[in-house]
Amino acid sequence: MHDSDRNLSLFSCLGGYSGSYMSAFPFVEDKEEYDLSQTSLVAVNPGSAWATKRWLKEWYAEIIVKFHNLTGRKTIIIGGPSEVEYNGEVARMAGEERCLDLTGKTSLRQLISVIRRLKLFITNDSGPMHIAAICNVPLIAIFGPTTRELGFFPRGRNFLVLEEELKCRPCALHGSRTCPRKHFLCMRLLVPERVWKEAKRLYRPQRSEM
Repeated sequence: MHDSDRNLSLFSCLGGYSGSYMSAFPFVEDKEEYDLSQTSLVAVNPGSAWATKRWLKEWYAEIIVKFHNLTGRKTIIIGGPSEVEYNGEVARMAGEERCLDLTGKTSLRQLISVIRRLKLFITNDSGPMHIAAICNVPLIAIFGPTTRELGFFPRGRNFLVLEEELKCRPCALHGSRTCPRKHFLCMRLLVPERVWKEAKRLYRPQRSEM
């Protein structure tokens, strides 16, 4: 069972669960207060509550540089208040002139508003991933320690999950603080070239970039 169905089934005793994930709770947005005109409307989400769910931050930085070389525009970095320092390292690696770092600067409603406008979202297994999926935003989800069978994949029509088939996956329900096998191959085998190939395929440039 998908995790969203598990959560929504808690309402069954109230007679309010119809089995519809997509329409269960409508989003209420706050207009974002950020100028996105200098961005390519591509965003990355390097963080996660679990360290083993994070694709390597230097590889996120590499993707940001590639998008800047392709479009001449900035990539948006999103994340929560606890990820400010971590995502700041990604921004510094990529070059802060190539990024619009909104980490810790949005409310949940503003984050939803930003995500709904995106042309492409590249993310780890995370809450923002599910927001993008339900909004039908073109999405690349990078999965390491967690798997489809645990019920955490995105749901929707416009996503691609990148993962490696390894016997040690899944290593835990939500990932681990460190790789139990000490090799972290579930992420290290997902090299930037593979992610970039799919990103170029899914990205639809803005008219001003053509």
